[in-house]
Amino acid sequence: GDTFLTTDLGESTCCGYSSVETNHFYVLPGSVSGTSTLHRCYHSSAMDHLYTRSSTCEGATGYVYEGPIGNVANSQVCGTVPLHRLWINSATDHLYTVDSAERDSLVASGASYEGVEGYVWLTP
Repeated sequence: GDTFLTTDLGESTCCGYSSVETNHFYVLPGSVSGTSTLHRCYHSSAMDHLYTRSSTCEGATGYVYEGPIGNVANSQVCGTVPLHRLWINSATDHLYTVDSAERDSLVASGASYEGVEGYVWLTP
């Protein structure tokens, strides 16, 4: 299944998606020093969303740019945690977590760890 992240609660339940979790983490609504925009890209045939600081979707074949979802810190600052990005080949899905134990469990189960996509806030 596709991991779909949005800052718009209404969007979270459109288009066949259901809201599994709300307020998982927070991004800044605008650009401030020390942050980068987190962009959303979509691969329709793979049914996979990619979230990246690259506005060109990292040049990944088949991904189409959908727009920015907010800003993430470029390095860890007070109140932030790493946003880990993983690839689960069997599900054709990028997965994102702020939980290091979940990251480690997924890697132990065969997921590929792709690194930290930025640093996010757990409270608004």
